[in-house]
Amino acid sequence: MTVQELKQAHQRAIAVPQADLGGAHVELKHRATYYPLGFPLEIATSSEDVLRAAKETWQGYKPFFKSWPMQLRIVRNEAKGPECPPHPKCRIEHHLVTNIANADNYIVHDISQGFSYGCVSASALASPGYFRHFYLESTALCHIANRSATPIHAACVELDGRGVLLCGDSGAGKSTLAYACAKAGWAYITDDCSFLINDRTDRLVTGNYLQMRFRPESSRFFPELQGCEITDRAGIGKPSVEMRTEPDGQIKRVAASRISYIVFLNRFGPRYQELDVFPKEVARRFITQTLFSLPEVRAVQETRINTLLQVKVLELRYHELSFAVSRLTRLVREDR
Repeated sequence: MTVQELKQAHQRAIAVPQADLGGAHVELKHRATYYPLGFPLEIATSSEDVLRAAKETWQGYKPFFKSWPMQLRIVRNEAKGPECPPHPKCRIEHHLVTNIANADNYIVHDISQGFSYGCVSASALASPGYFRHFYLESTALCHIANRSATPIHAACVELDGRGVLLCGDSGAGKSTLAYACAKAGWAYITDDCSFLINDRTDRLVTGNYLQMRFRPESSRFFPELQGCEITDRAGIGKPSVEMRTEPDGQIKRVAASRISYIVFLNRFGPRYQELDVFPKEVARRFITQTLFSLPEVRAVQETRINTLLQVKVLELRYHELSFAVSRLTRLVREDR
């Protein structure tokens, strides 16, 4: 309002609405707390659709780790559009991480405070895979990886109380071998991304133990995957078969495990199937290359990585799943 308009409103005793620059006063009346990977996340939003998506994303997770709650604020705007927004572009500068698709769909993370604020359109909310991946899951994992844990590109399985990290590049066979181990009686923790807990010294790792994700070609190893729906994660990822683990199913799952061995997978062209020593310095570089935390957190993460690398680090060369599972079983039970 202009000065003159404010003056006239004052003279006539007319109530003047409070200015809301940038949507600072939008009412976020829908609130709930969820526990992605066992860590608390408080959500406040102007849309019930956000909470429905969050419930679907994290149903089944219980409080497992004590930490200051992460906070997520999401506003639904009135922008209209027939199509799902584009893939957000990520930028990182000091304590700020931004994911921006366009002027109506973006999210900003303050990793120093564990706080995120985002704005989404109706078309984004109408695309569940897109919204869950880029706004919900990315928020939780971003803060967990910068406050509570050290992310490691590895699957994790456990036998007789001993955890094994299965490391390797995308396509190395981590998910396939993790599932094969689980079918053989091992406990399943995660098939792709493990999180080493920062405030512990016992090499405790957690992950998405409620879900498994496979490449479509995995069905040639596991007949039960044949005919399953193939999806593109968030509309952009590689085609995959997604399967939830069930508490009363044949696959034993656990929320976390203490790591006893780190195994790098090599299933492409090895002439001999064998388990051999792997350079720990290469393992260190593999783990640290994706960290983007603040210096004070990075120092803690590097300390935890040093503790983790005190265990045996090995390379498993194989081309038969049966050999890989039996060799890992022998490693855990005989330490050789």
